[in-house]
Amino acid sequence: MDLALLRAANGLLAGPTRPLWEWLGSDAAAVVLAIAIVGYALWKRRWAWIVAGGLAVALTDPLCARVLKPAIARDRPCRTIPDLPTLRDCGAGLAMPSVHAANAAALAAATGSPVLFAVALLAGASRVVQGQHWPSDVVVGWIVGGAIGAGVGIGTRTAMRRLCQRRGREGPLEGPWT
Repeated sequence: MDLALLRAANGLLAGPTRPLWEWLGSDAAAVVLAIAIVGYALWKRRWAWIVAGGLAVALTDPLCARVLKPAIARDRPCRTIPDLPTLRDCGAGLAMPSVHAANAAALAAATGSPVLFAVALLAGASRVVQGQHWPSDVVVGWIVGGAIGAGVGIGTRTAMRRLCQRRGREGPLEGPWT
């Protein structure tokens, strides 16, 4: 099933959406999205987003890259399927879990932002379309990142709520503390 889904998704590289997938896989996309997310959080004074998002990614990235990938040791499809079209070199790393998908899911879950959930879906899909990951690599990344992000998000919001209450603010978090 992984191979069939990979081939179907990878076929999008031959269609009119190729420029979208090329951009989504670029470093420029990551920089633009990071600046937009941080800029929005600062503009809206969403301090919990910055704290929770940063902490979630800081925990997810090394867990996936340094613990899970070496433990699972699965090769990338671009390395195991010789005729698979790709947009760039295959990369030196292992496949499972997708760290891109995990980090995007961690950020989305930590902030609870529907827009960031959509970004996480696109980030994961782009890794499969580009032939860098098997679909199951992305799903495992989403699960790991989503779980860590949800835990960090709940913990951060709880801590921020307690801080607000100590400062004499009752009710739901709003304004600069959200």
